[in-house]
Amino acid sequence: ADELTVSIAQAQAENTQLQATRDRAATDAGAEEALRDMGWLKQGETAIVPRPEATGAQGRQPFQPEREGRPLPNWQRWWQWFFGSGADKPAR
Repeated sequence: ADELTVSIAQAQAENTQLQATRDRAATDAGAEEALRDMGWLKQGETAIVPRPEATGAQGRQPFQPEREGRPLPNWQRWWQWFFGSGADKPAR
């Protein structure tokens, strides 16, 4: 019975989080955030994408511009370029 109670509580917490994510995505700010995470720009903006291979950066992890077939958000590209790829990325 305790396992079932814990499982139900976890499912309810996940449901609450998913509803909050859905509600955020339904706003203009949420839609813009999602599009920017996919690499989209506003009209008139120019993306500046770091290219470590052009700078001759030594001793860093390889730059990985995509994850699971999708481009990384620009802030993550810059983070990787400056600090390398690793688990020490800031929480969003």
